[in-house]
Amino acid sequence: MADYQNVREISLEVVTAVMEQGGFIHLTLARALEKYDYLDPRDKALITRISSETVENCILIDAVLDRFSSVKVRKMKPFIRSLLRISTAQILFLNGIPHSAVCNEAVKMASAHGFRTLKGFVNGVLRSICREKDANGLTEFLQSEDLALRCSVPKWLFDRLSKVYTKEQMEKMLLSDASGREVTVHILTSRKSVSEIMKLLEEDGVAFRRDPDFEEILYLTISEKPLSELTAFAEGYLQVQDKSSILAGIAAASLLKDPENSICLDLCAAPGGKSIALADHLKGNSRLLSMDLSEDKCELIRENADRTDSRRMEVICRDASVPDEERKEIADLILCDVPCSGLGILRKKGDIKYHLTEERLASLDELQKQILKNAYYCLKEGGALLYSTCTVLPEENDLQREWILQNFPDLEPVSLEGVIPACYGEGSLKEGRLQLLQGIHDTDGFYFAAFRKKVR
Repeated sequence: MADYQNVREISLEVVTAVMEQGGFIHLTLARALEKYDYLDPRDKALITRISSETVENCILIDAVLDRFSSVKVRKMKPFIRSLLRISTAQILFLNGIPHSAVCNEAVKMASAHGFRTLKGFVNGVLRSICREKDANGLTEFLQSEDLALRCSVPKWLFDRLSKVYTKEQMEKMLLSDASGREVTVHILTSRKSVSEIMKLLEEDGVAFRRDPDFEEILYLTISEKPLSELTAFAEGYLQVQDKSSILAGIAAASLLKDPENSICLDLCAAPGGKSIALADHLKGNSRLLSMDLSEDKCELIRENADRTDSRRMEVICRDASVPDEERKEIADLILCDVPCSGLGILRKKGDIKYHLTEERLASLDELQKQILKNAYYCLKEGGALLYSTCTVLPEENDLQREWILQNFPDLEPVSLEGVIPACYGEGSLKEGRLQLLQGIHDTDGFYFAAFRKKVR
């Protein structure tokens, strides 16, 4: 393994980029791990853990620092603020690292970066936190009745969610953990059967379990062998995808009247999981146009389509919020997975809650409506539309569904009963809608609603 200081230096780079410069944790961390690809996998895992724990728990960490520091966090120099944050995260959440090592390395880093005069300050703050942690004196933070503080959720956002969900639901949603060692995959069966694909996994020595409700969903146990080296993945029979997204794809495929002769659109397709799943159901002359805003996103869709041999997919770079004159009323099925607040994937991307603002929500609402207007413009009579988001806010979900029904009176809900088991629907499937909640449904937080355009 590399020495702890190098690992912490890289973790500090990541946390500074996210919390000081507005970066996104998944992208920033991916770039860092690619840059330092020569590191031992254990070092990469530690960098990921330190960075993720710091970002995920930053509001709580800052509250602890404010208690033990004579200088409030908001007034600290950015480097010192990031250094104390990653060090406090290790003390509070990484039990395998000796507290003395955390303090000593933090002092070395402060000195190495030109903050020799603040060595005593850094050391004093961290050793005070260590003493209090060892004496079980931080329960007011780590076991706080204030769920917003304990889960590091901004107060305004917590209050908004609390108006919709019960305390019990909030605890399950905010405390749900996505750090398990299982990877959810969608089996693509157009070229091989489920049993044949499972046999390939068994030959590679992969442990897995089947979903109790859907034969096309497997949960793989992560091992030393990378996913990319598994035969079933390399040959394109598996697509890594959360169960919620797979259910949306299953719902979309159920709306297709004629899999042999249909034109399908996926307006916001990156990274391409739902497009690939839908393409796996297409036959004959059917084709799927998978679209997204930037060339980078489109290239990601192409890479996934090439790996899975999704030949009926055509990738197109275009803005889904702009009316598509070329494709007026051509689509038999449209997937409309719109940009959203992303609150359903907080357990995977802990920085989302810091980027979100009231103003951002308002702009997303308008963008979602513009994309829906374009989707309606492209939908032919008798065609179906699946609207989806990875969030749990009603204004992005059920309220947008109501807006669709009010503004496009020739769109009517399509029941999803018999497509999705009733245990997921909580009474809503008959109305063609489904809200999944992280920590409650063992999925990400996700929403989708199905519609069909009446034939005049």
